[in-house]
Amino acid sequence: MSEKSFEARFCREHGLSPDRYEKTVFKRALYPHARWLYALIRLVSPDHFVADLDLVRNVAKLTRLRDFNTEVQEFVHHPANTGAARRTFNLRVSTKRLRRLVKAALHGDSKLTAEEIQSLPPFPVNVTERHEADHEKQSLLRA
Repeated sequence: MSEKSFEARFCREHGLSPDRYEKTVFKRALYPHARWLYALIRLVSPDHFVADLDLVRNVAKLTRLRDFNTEVQEFVHHPANTGAARRTFNLRVSTKRLRRLVKAALHGDSKLTAEEIQSLPPFPVNVTERHEADHEKQSLLRA
């Protein structure tokens, strides 16, 4: 495992041993409703998440974010990535969630959790400027 790989950085920054990488990233990248149904899905169809786990394993080796799209294309065309449960009901890994995890680790923003990254505003907001703008609006409305 290269020290510059996503797996190495993710494990180091989250205090995980490398053997916990796959399960942790897999669970964080699942759609929320798929997390809830995970045990049931595994019981009914033990091979349901084969394509997802292959994606998580392949992404582990990445050292550059630009290579992520190649892995996603392989995931899209994976023989096990078929069926309504996966395609229509999203009972699978979210590539958008996984991309956020990879980007955070490879670009140094990984001190944030996956949930914190998802809740970030699309544009940086200076709290002081925001407060002043709100105060100005209230003053104008009173006048």
